Amino acid sequence: MAPAARALASRHAARSSARSTRPVPAEVPDSTSILNALPDPVVVVDGACLIRFVNQKAQEFFDASDVKLDGTPLTDLLPSDCPVFALIDKVQGGVRSVSLNAVVFDTPRIGSHVVNVKIAALPDQPELMVLTADTSTSAGLDRFRKK
Repeated sequence: MAPAARALASRHAARSSARSTRPVPAEVPDSTSILNALPDPVVVVDGACLIRFVNQKAQEFFDASDVKLDGTPLTDLLPSDCPVFALIDKVQGGVRSVSLNAVVFDTPRIGSHVVNVKIAALPDQPELMVLTADTSTSAGLDRFRKK
């Protein structure tokens, strides 16, 4: 075996060995911890568009705590003509999941953000919908505007 190949094999073996000696967590983290680790806002709304759950990034995005947002109508946070509501109607009409790119969230409270939105019904509770907003689009556009 060539020296470079031996070195590569040795590094791979060392990484594999290190992985096998890592402690295994006693239990899987709860779903809230997992959702709070995501880099984008996640919001769960019911059939009346009332907020039922927000992750940490959604709290930052809407500049409000989960306690304040729980039970709040989504129309209190987004303009009624926001395309998100048309997407929600589609999911309520039976479409499993929908997405739309470059949606503008523009409100006095949160300012203007361009996001990619995905909405899906929860399989075991179809009256609840999960909304995610990829905010990296907004960050990219903000950087572009400043140049």
